[in-house]
Amino acid sequence: GFTYTVRLFYAILEAMRARGPGIDTYPKIYGWLQDQGNVWENVGQKLVYIPLGSWDDDGGSLCMNRNTPDAYHLMSAKDKKIAELMGQDIISLIPSVRPMLLSYGWFDETVDKWSTGAQEEIKSLKNKFYIRITVSV
Repeated sequence: GFTYTVRLFYAILEAMRARGPGIDTYPKIYGWLQDQGNVWENVGQKLVYIPLGSWDDDGGSLCMNRNTPDAYHLMSAKDKKIAELMGQDIISLIPSVRPMLLSYGWFDETVDKWSTGAQEEIKSLKNKFYIRITVSV
């Protein structure tokens, strides 16, 4: 279903792409490292899923498995703190993208509605959101 958080982040991605192609460069780093041959001893890549907030399911806080996106594990105290901080970081980030979205052409009312809705969704933990980061190792 619809969430303000997903809609807002899609709008942010659109606006960033309109400013230049650099936003799509990061996922290519792994391939670039491989293309250099034996310069690097080990070239690897992994996906890291960081929850936006710590939530409880069936009496325990669950977190998406770092290696298998379809598998869940109980969050450690460290996982919970990281998830909580990531949620706070994203909530703090939302107002900072407002000027970019307005310059891209979105109306004040639209940006404000999406931003308020996204902040409320993340604070309430109603939906389970993750930040997916691709890391070259």
